Amino acid sequence: MSQYKLIIFDFDGTLAITHNAIISCITKTFEKFLLVPPTADLIRSTIGINLAKTFQILHPALEATEIPLWVETYRDYYRTEGEKQLALFSGTTQILELSKQAELTLGVLSNKHVNFVNLFLERLTIYSFFDLIIGDDGEMVQKPDPTVFYIVSGCIGMI
Repeated sequence: MSQYKLIIFDFDGTLAITHNAIISCITKTFEKFLLVPPTADLIRSTIGINLAKTFQILHPALEATEIPLWVETYRDYYRTEGEKQLALFSGTTQILELSKQAELTLGVLSNKHVNFVNLFLERLTIYSFFDLIIGDDGEMVQKPDPTVFYIVSGCIGMI
């Protein structure tokens, strides 16, 4: 029996290959606002940071009041185009199956909006493996702040 009882997965770049979708949708967002998009490498360096901060980093002159529109524009592109580019890493399903057979509790913790996380886990047919799914709901403490892991551990205790 494993000494571990809980495995917490990230979504982007851990369970699913999402970098191309993220880069594409950020690029389209810049183009929508008639701006030259940052390079793919610069965009890639911000993956994992919440969207508001990502746009502040990638476009420092962006007014704080404009950020929600940029975030919603990005999410619209991700809903319509980005999700078509998502795929599981090879072996993901097998690892999840083995983890469940070992009676481990599985969770997903993502800075991505919780509605997207749920949707994409369903579409990638791995939703049923998870006991807890936590994503950004506008109030979540964002990774890499370690506080979020204590919150997840507390939630697992309630399952």
